[in-house]
Amino acid sequence: MKKSPYEIFLMECPELAAKFNELVQVQRSIKGLDQKTKQLINIAIQTANKIPQGLKCMQ
Repeated sequence: MKKSPYEIFLMECPELAAKFNELVQVQRSIKGLDQKTKQLINIAIQTANKIPQGLKCMQ
């Protein structure tokens, strides 16, 4: 089975991937932003990191 770009990122750059995940968690926990704005921020992060799988199913 072919690994996703994110899985490769986790394997090849575990420290950077951990910081990236922290960034995602922080943006999700920011109070004052509505869900739609948080999703738009996530789309921007996923797009900037060229992770198409992150855009397929967002919750």
